[in-house]
Amino acid sequence: MLLPLAKARSAPLRLAVIEALGAARAAGELGAAVDAALLEALDDESADVRLRASIALSRVAGPGSARALLQRLTVAAEQDRGALGIALSGALSRVPDDGKDAKDAKDGGSAGLARDVAAAIASAPDAARDALLEGLGRMPGQAAGAALARMVSAAPIDDRRKIAEALAGHPEAAAALRKLAGDPDPGVRANAVWSLGAVGDPDALPLLQPLLKDPDAAVAGNAAGAIGRAAGRAGQPARAAAALCGALADARPYVRANALAGLTVARARCDGAAARDLLARDPAEAVRLAAADHLAQGGADADRRALARCAGEDRNASVAGRCASAASPGAPPAGAEDVAVFVVPFDAGRGGSSRDAPVPRAPFALVRADGLLRLGVADRRGEVFERGAPRGPLRLAVPAPLVK
Repeated sequence: MLLPLAKARSAPLRLAVIEALGAARAAGELGAAVDAALLEALDDESADVRLRASIALSRVAGPGSARALLQRLTVAAEQDRGALGIALSGALSRVPDDGKDAKDAKDGGSAGLARDVAAAIASAPDAARDALLEGLGRMPGQAAGAALARMVSAAPIDDRRKIAEALAGHPEAAAALRKLAGDPDPGVRANAVWSLGAVGDPDALPLLQPLLKDPDAAVAGNAAGAIGRAAGRAGQPARAAAALCGALADARPYVRANALAGLTVARARCDGAAARDLLARDPAEAVRLAAADHLAQGGADADRRALARCAGEDRNASVAGRCASAASPGAPPAGAEDVAVFVVPFDAGRGGSSRDAPVPRAPFALVRADGLLRLGVADRRGEVFERGAPRGPLRLAVPAPLVK
């Protein structure tokens, strides 16, 4: 019923149909017909149609469409590479893992496709490189992770930054992330540390703990969050507390906030009343919000009194509301999903308005539903890819270099 309407004259109807096709998840011949209709829409003269079609393809396109998108992204100079990159990244995430080594794989398998994507990166323009690197990160199978790891040594800064982000999808390539965590560029280190939080085992904790003292606030803040995630996944709250309790006194607000959020994720507590003191006295909104979430997990009488006092006395409405809701928290949404975020910064120099397009290499602070902040620099498209974000609200906050 939808396919005949994919070329409707009415622009609102056409956009709605394209979005619906991206939600239909058809299979077999019907799925191929949907892919073909959406691929055709990528050539439309309307940028809105191309964007909507790229998002739909990112949700439903199959492996066959991945090859077509790869060719168009790397060969056709007049294509909308931004839209093609969004579509290709999602399509590559659904390529079945054939479990073969790239040298022996046929073109139809994931390893063969990973080989072709990696080869395309060498000659791709800057406008396409981040999409290809992200696609390798989202591809299942060891071949894609190995292809990313092989690029680390000779890659320029922008590529290393994206590789460090993309390796969050490949735990088998954790050794490459450890190398990137010592990179001279703070943007690379920030992404590598965050990815280690997603895939690192407890052996990564000794590497992450010294990075709490990194001179770059994004690196140190991400290290605090990564320690909480790695220790929580391993069921080792004591190790999280040993690393993070000292960071509650860090001079940088986002490091303190992520130390609290990391403790919460790891279900760890510090001795004494440190979290209650931060809730009552810390000047940073992000820290008091994190403290409220942390105390809500405890359930002690002193914690409940601190939350009640905050709900009635804190001058910041967001903090007071968080304290009030923390006293009787509901069940958080279950599950996780991959999310692409485009950073369109607020521009005080333009009368307090936002820009109208994503900004390449823009600093960002992404607040996840579990309270953790991911800090760093967007890629060359102004995009941040967050793998496995907990379901629930996502928002951008003031970047670490600007927060006081």
